[in-house]
Amino acid sequence: MTTPSRLLITRDSVHAGDDSDAPHARWIDLQESETLEDALHLLLHNGYLPSIAGGCATWIVRGPQALAVVAQQWQEPRFLVNAQSTLVNLEELRFVYWCQVDPELVFDCLLTGAELPDKYSGFKTSK
Repeated sequence: MTTPSRLLITRDSVHAGDDSDAPHARWIDLQESETLEDALHLLLHNGYLPSIAGGCATWIVRGPQALAVVAQQWQEPRFLVNAQSTLVNLEELRFVYWCQVDPELVFDCLLTGAELPDKYSGFKTSK
């Protein structure tokens, strides 16, 4: 039998009107066997992340380090760590809003250790 644990989920605000509930904290109950992929699937399909007008939003999923990149325009997250990692020792998952910067560029920067692009400079493509 596995022991359930609680995981704190937080996210950045996406605009001034969204600040009233910041940091948008939620707790989810997990079994020891549940993975990062399981948790992201749950959160991405229950409406936790807001939709952005224009359909382009980039989020960096962080624990102690960057774990994945999520984009409103992608069907699935892109993992920077093993998606099957369990969350047993993780205390918090934080969704960091990287505005409308091209998620491919953000993912590539995180994967290679390059400096992230300025998130306030608008939508930039990696092409």
